[in-house]
Amino acid sequence: MIESSAIKKFIINYFIEHSQEDIDKMAGSIHSYILKGFLMNELVCNMKSGKYGRISKVGGGRYTMMIQSDNGEHEESCYFSDLARKDDVSASGIKGYLLGITMETPFGRVLKENAFRSIKDSTEVVRCKVPQNQCHGAMRSSSKDSLRPLDREKRQEMVPCSEGGENQNKLSKMWDGGSKAMEARNNRVSERPDIGLILNMGDGQMLRIPGFGSSEVELMIKIFGVLMNFRSFFGIERIGVKGLGDAIIDPLYESDIISRTHENLIEMLNAEINSIGMDVFIENSRPCMMLASESLRFLREKKQDTHEGTGNPSKPRGPRKKNWKPELEKFVEKISDQAGIDISYIIPCVFAKDCPLSQEEIRSRLVLLELLLNMFFTTELFREAISEKMKESKELERKKRVLQIGLKRSGPQSSDAGAPSDIPKASEARKELADTMEKIFRLPTSIEIGEIAGIRFLNLDKRIYAVKEGDYYPLSRDALFSLCKKYHSKSKSEKNVLASIEHHVEILESYP
Repeated sequence: MIESSAIKKFIINYFIEHSQEDIDKMAGSIHSYILKGFLMNELVCNMKSGKYGRISKVGGGRYTMMIQSDNGEHEESCYFSDLARKDDVSASGIKGYLLGITMETPFGRVLKENAFRSIKDSTEVVRCKVPQNQCHGAMRSSSKDSLRPLDREKRQEMVPCSEGGENQNKLSKMWDGGSKAMEARNNRVSERPDIGLILNMGDGQMLRIPGFGSSEVELMIKIFGVLMNFRSFFGIERIGVKGLGDAIIDPLYESDIISRTHENLIEMLNAEINSIGMDVFIENSRPCMMLASESLRFLREKKQDTHEGTGNPSKPRGPRKKNWKPELEKFVEKISDQAGIDISYIIPCVFAKDCPLSQEEIRSRLVLLELLLNMFFTTELFREAISEKMKESKELERKKRVLQIGLKRSGPQSSDAGAPSDIPKASEARKELADTMEKIFRLPTSIEIGEIAGIRFLNLDKRIYAVKEGDYYPLSRDALFSLCKKYHSKSKSEKNVLASIEHHVEILESYP
């Protein structure tokens, strides 16, 4: 269990910046990072003096810790090797904490609540009563190449200093051993049949949309998954991936799906503000706004040119009950002002153009829609809905396991060759299992099917997509049947993915 408030804050900040990363990889990266040193405001013990305090400064290969004594507070400078942290930190503990503060959604993992508020942190220095022999020193490593870059402000608060130590050789041996194991595993994987060939994942099958780069396609796929699985929230009809892409790049940006989605998002977000207050809404939405601001750095750098655009704004064609674009502009300006994070320069992208959009304008529309959806995920309305779906998913999974166990135990009697009295029971159980599997497949909580040989499989509105190196491939039923027939794996997780695909392939719509 993670007890340190400083470490909790670091984990939350890391999650905000890397929310799309696999949770196991994320936990490993955070663990590796924390082992390299200590964090600002972290409670540590000076092993030489036996005193406890919080890190107040980091720099120059030294730490400054604030110590509280009977004579008041005073600072003490010490080396990395002199210090030990109060509690041990493991990758499994970090993963457990991440699972506790986040929830899975069709748009990836999101924070369950304002996680910062849940941390009961005090900046005052306390006396630690933990014996010195129970404190845990940070492992030394001079390598910083594995650290993913954080913004400058966070680095000032989080980056631990490090220096050489006796454990460095041991750590190097551990990494060498891990590398050899990885190499051996890769050699075994290379002996398997080429899954790309089985699925016919050539350039001709790749999902392509005019004006979209690979990052734009990836972002649109995420948006598509949310819109299709929560159509009732947005009052929209079913549409294909390419149909959504066409709506995004339409210079007018006024199709029914675009207008209804934005209108309903603005309405629901304003309702949330009225319910919980602007201050709380901004506090909950700040991470979303920071991510959007970072994604739109290229627009900030040429803000003056962006307002002119590549085309001229034009009046909407045809009557509409509600003009959502001025409402959206007002909403974005309002939250920008309240949060102190200016993202208002993104607004020109939604207004009609008299010529095809540039890739920057396409990305701006996607990022703005992603921002609105991310803020929607923080609302009570969404949390209640997804919680109900999660409960339904767990109940269906439980029912599925019971039916599978029952059919397995019935053995030969479950086949047509069994006792006549047992045949109807087995047939009914199979039908009930198939119905249960279909309900699970259609739930908005089951977009990620799994991974086979480095290729991810997604369930998006009754179609399965393969994802390889950032490229998306819609798969036909024939290709999926071929995969289940030809690809044999000893991996339990891959077997489960294949079983899931095989169970659901009958209800998939083949890609034209």
